[in-house]
Amino acid sequence: MVMLCAMNQGAVLVHETRTMNLSASSEVPERNRVELLIALAVFASACLYLWPLRDFLSFNADEGITLVYAQRILRGQVPYRDFFTFVTPGSPYLMALWFKLFGASLIVARSILLAYSGIFGAITYLLTRRNYDRTTALFTAAILILGCLPYRLLVNHNWDSTLSALLTIYCAQRLLETSIRFWWFSVSFAAALTFILEQSKGAGVLLGLALAAVVLSVSPKNRLQASVSKFCWAVAGFAIPMVILFAYFASQHAIGAMLEAWIWPVRHYSMVNRLTFGTVPISAHDLHDMFTRGPLFQRTLIAFFSAPMFLIPVFTLLILASTTYLVVLRYKTVPSTTFDTPVLGGCVFFGVFLSTLATCRADMHHLLYLTPLFMYLMPSVFDIKHKSVRFLYRTRPIIACLLLFSFTSFGLITVFRASAPSTQTETRRGKTRYGYPDEVIRYVQDNVTEGQHLYVHPYQPLYSFLTGTTNPTRFDFLQPGMATTDQYESAIHDLAADQTKVVLLDPNFAADKIPVFWPATPLKSIASDPVTDYILQHYRTCSFLNSNPPQVWSFYYMVRKGMDCPTSARKMTK
Repeated sequence: MVMLCAMNQGAVLVHETRTMNLSASSEVPERNRVELLIALAVFASACLYLWPLRDFLSFNADEGITLVYAQRILRGQVPYRDFFTFVTPGSPYLMALWFKLFGASLIVARSILLAYSGIFGAITYLLTRRNYDRTTALFTAAILILGCLPYRLLVNHNWDSTLSALLTIYCAQRLLETSIRFWWFSVSFAAALTFILEQSKGAGVLLGLALAAVVLSVSPKNRLQASVSKFCWAVAGFAIPMVILFAYFASQHAIGAMLEAWIWPVRHYSMVNRLTFGTVPISAHDLHDMFTRGPLFQRTLIAFFSAPMFLIPVFTLLILASTTYLVVLRYKTVPSTTFDTPVLGGCVFFGVFLSTLATCRADMHHLLYLTPLFMYLMPSVFDIKHKSVRFLYRTRPIIACLLLFSFTSFGLITVFRASAPSTQTETRRGKTRYGYPDEVIRYVQDNVTEGQHLYVHPYQPLYSFLTGTTNPTRFDFLQPGMATTDQYESAIHDLAADQTKVVLLDPNFAADKIPVFWPATPLKSIASDPVTDYILQHYRTCSFLNSNPPQVWSFYYMVRKGMDCPTSARKMTK
């Protein structure tokens, strides 16, 4: 297998520092049939490796957001006008398209992610292969596929926008090599799609492309070969998807609501979701236990297996430092195309990195979503012969071996957990597997008909999707501190007007989740939850249901006062 081959040869990271003096056929691997077959094998290997995750659920609350948005769209609702979202609408419409073509199920959504993973691996191989030998390219793809992708292989807009951003980089690289009109159009088109999928990342890609254009043009070796005609093709590539977007929402009378939602995060998102760069979303108590309890050998293994969580933020800084060094070197040395690939990729990644910092969510999870954009640049970090980093260059084989086994172990933990015997449940969105028994889905499906209104508060839209129920409000989640007073009042108004019969309420959300995932949340926002107050006043508890895993999620199944509890309701226990 291609990935196993990379593991066997992982100790040899790069044979020579600038193996970029390859033949032209090696520099452009798309011209070589063998290289294309290897890229295809990388694609297939990624899909097979991640196959156990296709139907395995860890019940991450964010995963349900895009899924329920897609369901709303298929029911005829329009984002911003009929339901609230603060990201650009590309991901929900893309998921709705997949559901329309292949059916609405979790397996369909996850299968798309497997295809994404294969594309990430194949493009990583092709981009790395331009400057390095086959072993190094396979090694880099293996680090990405085996170690980075499994941990957060969840359905959300981040992977969609990362894919379009990577395609933008790939098209820009092809533009440097051929400069035909098609690639000028494609670069702009992919950049526009990135913006439509996620506005912050799209803005970062545009900034990075502009920076790359300046760096690559104002130099002794200008490969852009721009002209008025090519510039017009680039403008057309960006304008076409944007015109379609605005024309559609104008026809739905939602332009104002859309633009207001796009700038909504500036005032509300960053304040609550602010995290320190590289933050690992594990409580300080758990981190302390991980590295201080147990025998020394056990603690050493834990440190080795969990090292990627701390290395990924470090890698981003190393990439930026390496890019800066290569830009300077590009100007000081004889004009050459040697540095163009890492300089182009580094500039675009710098723009995306700045956009991530601007959202105040540069934690490990969000940096992990960016790994396909910079992992192929890692060999250039260890390829620098400057005396200040000579140690890294001389110890490349050892570092490569340690990185490969550490990242592989990190990824295999998730893959093995998904491969182990698990609880299987037939949901209304297909069969799914869990690591722990889940009482909520079975109980809801036994007592709530498909399509019936069910409100889940404050934050687990995945249940609405899996049970095939409908949220009667405009808000599929209300995060304390981020949701505004008007949004809480709107949700209460919708519940009262609809006289919603059934509610799922998480009683421990503020105490258990917010300190770990949103530590910047103001205390006053946690102390007051008008929707919870309304639910407790107008609903009564029928059952206490353990979710998945039971130590993290649990819900009260509640019905409106005056209604009978289901006959299957059991005594409330905790």
